[in-house]
Amino acid sequence: MCFVVDPARSGQVLARHAGIDEETGQLTAGADGGPRRLVISSDFCKVYESAGKKADGLVNLYCWAHVRRHFVRAGDANPLQRIRLPNIRPYKGR
Repeated sequence: MCFVVDPARSGQVLARHAGIDEETGQLTAGADGGPRRLVISSDFCKVYESAGKKADGLVNLYCWAHVRRHFVRAGDANPLQRIRLPNIRPYKGR
């Protein structure tokens, strides 16, 4: 597991840290020369969405806190259809 914090949100940052060939949009080969698989947990930034659609072997799992916001907004917009959401709190360490 690796958490990357970078002030830029460009495709170049993702490519550099995830090992994506910028020309082809594909994951670079693994150490054994074979295909790699990569799972990214992120917000809804278009860079991550497009990489997940382009690169074979790359799966984008969206952050639960970001996904939850969409349900909260939907509930606020439609009070009659509001559902009970689990209380997801930020992890604050030990």
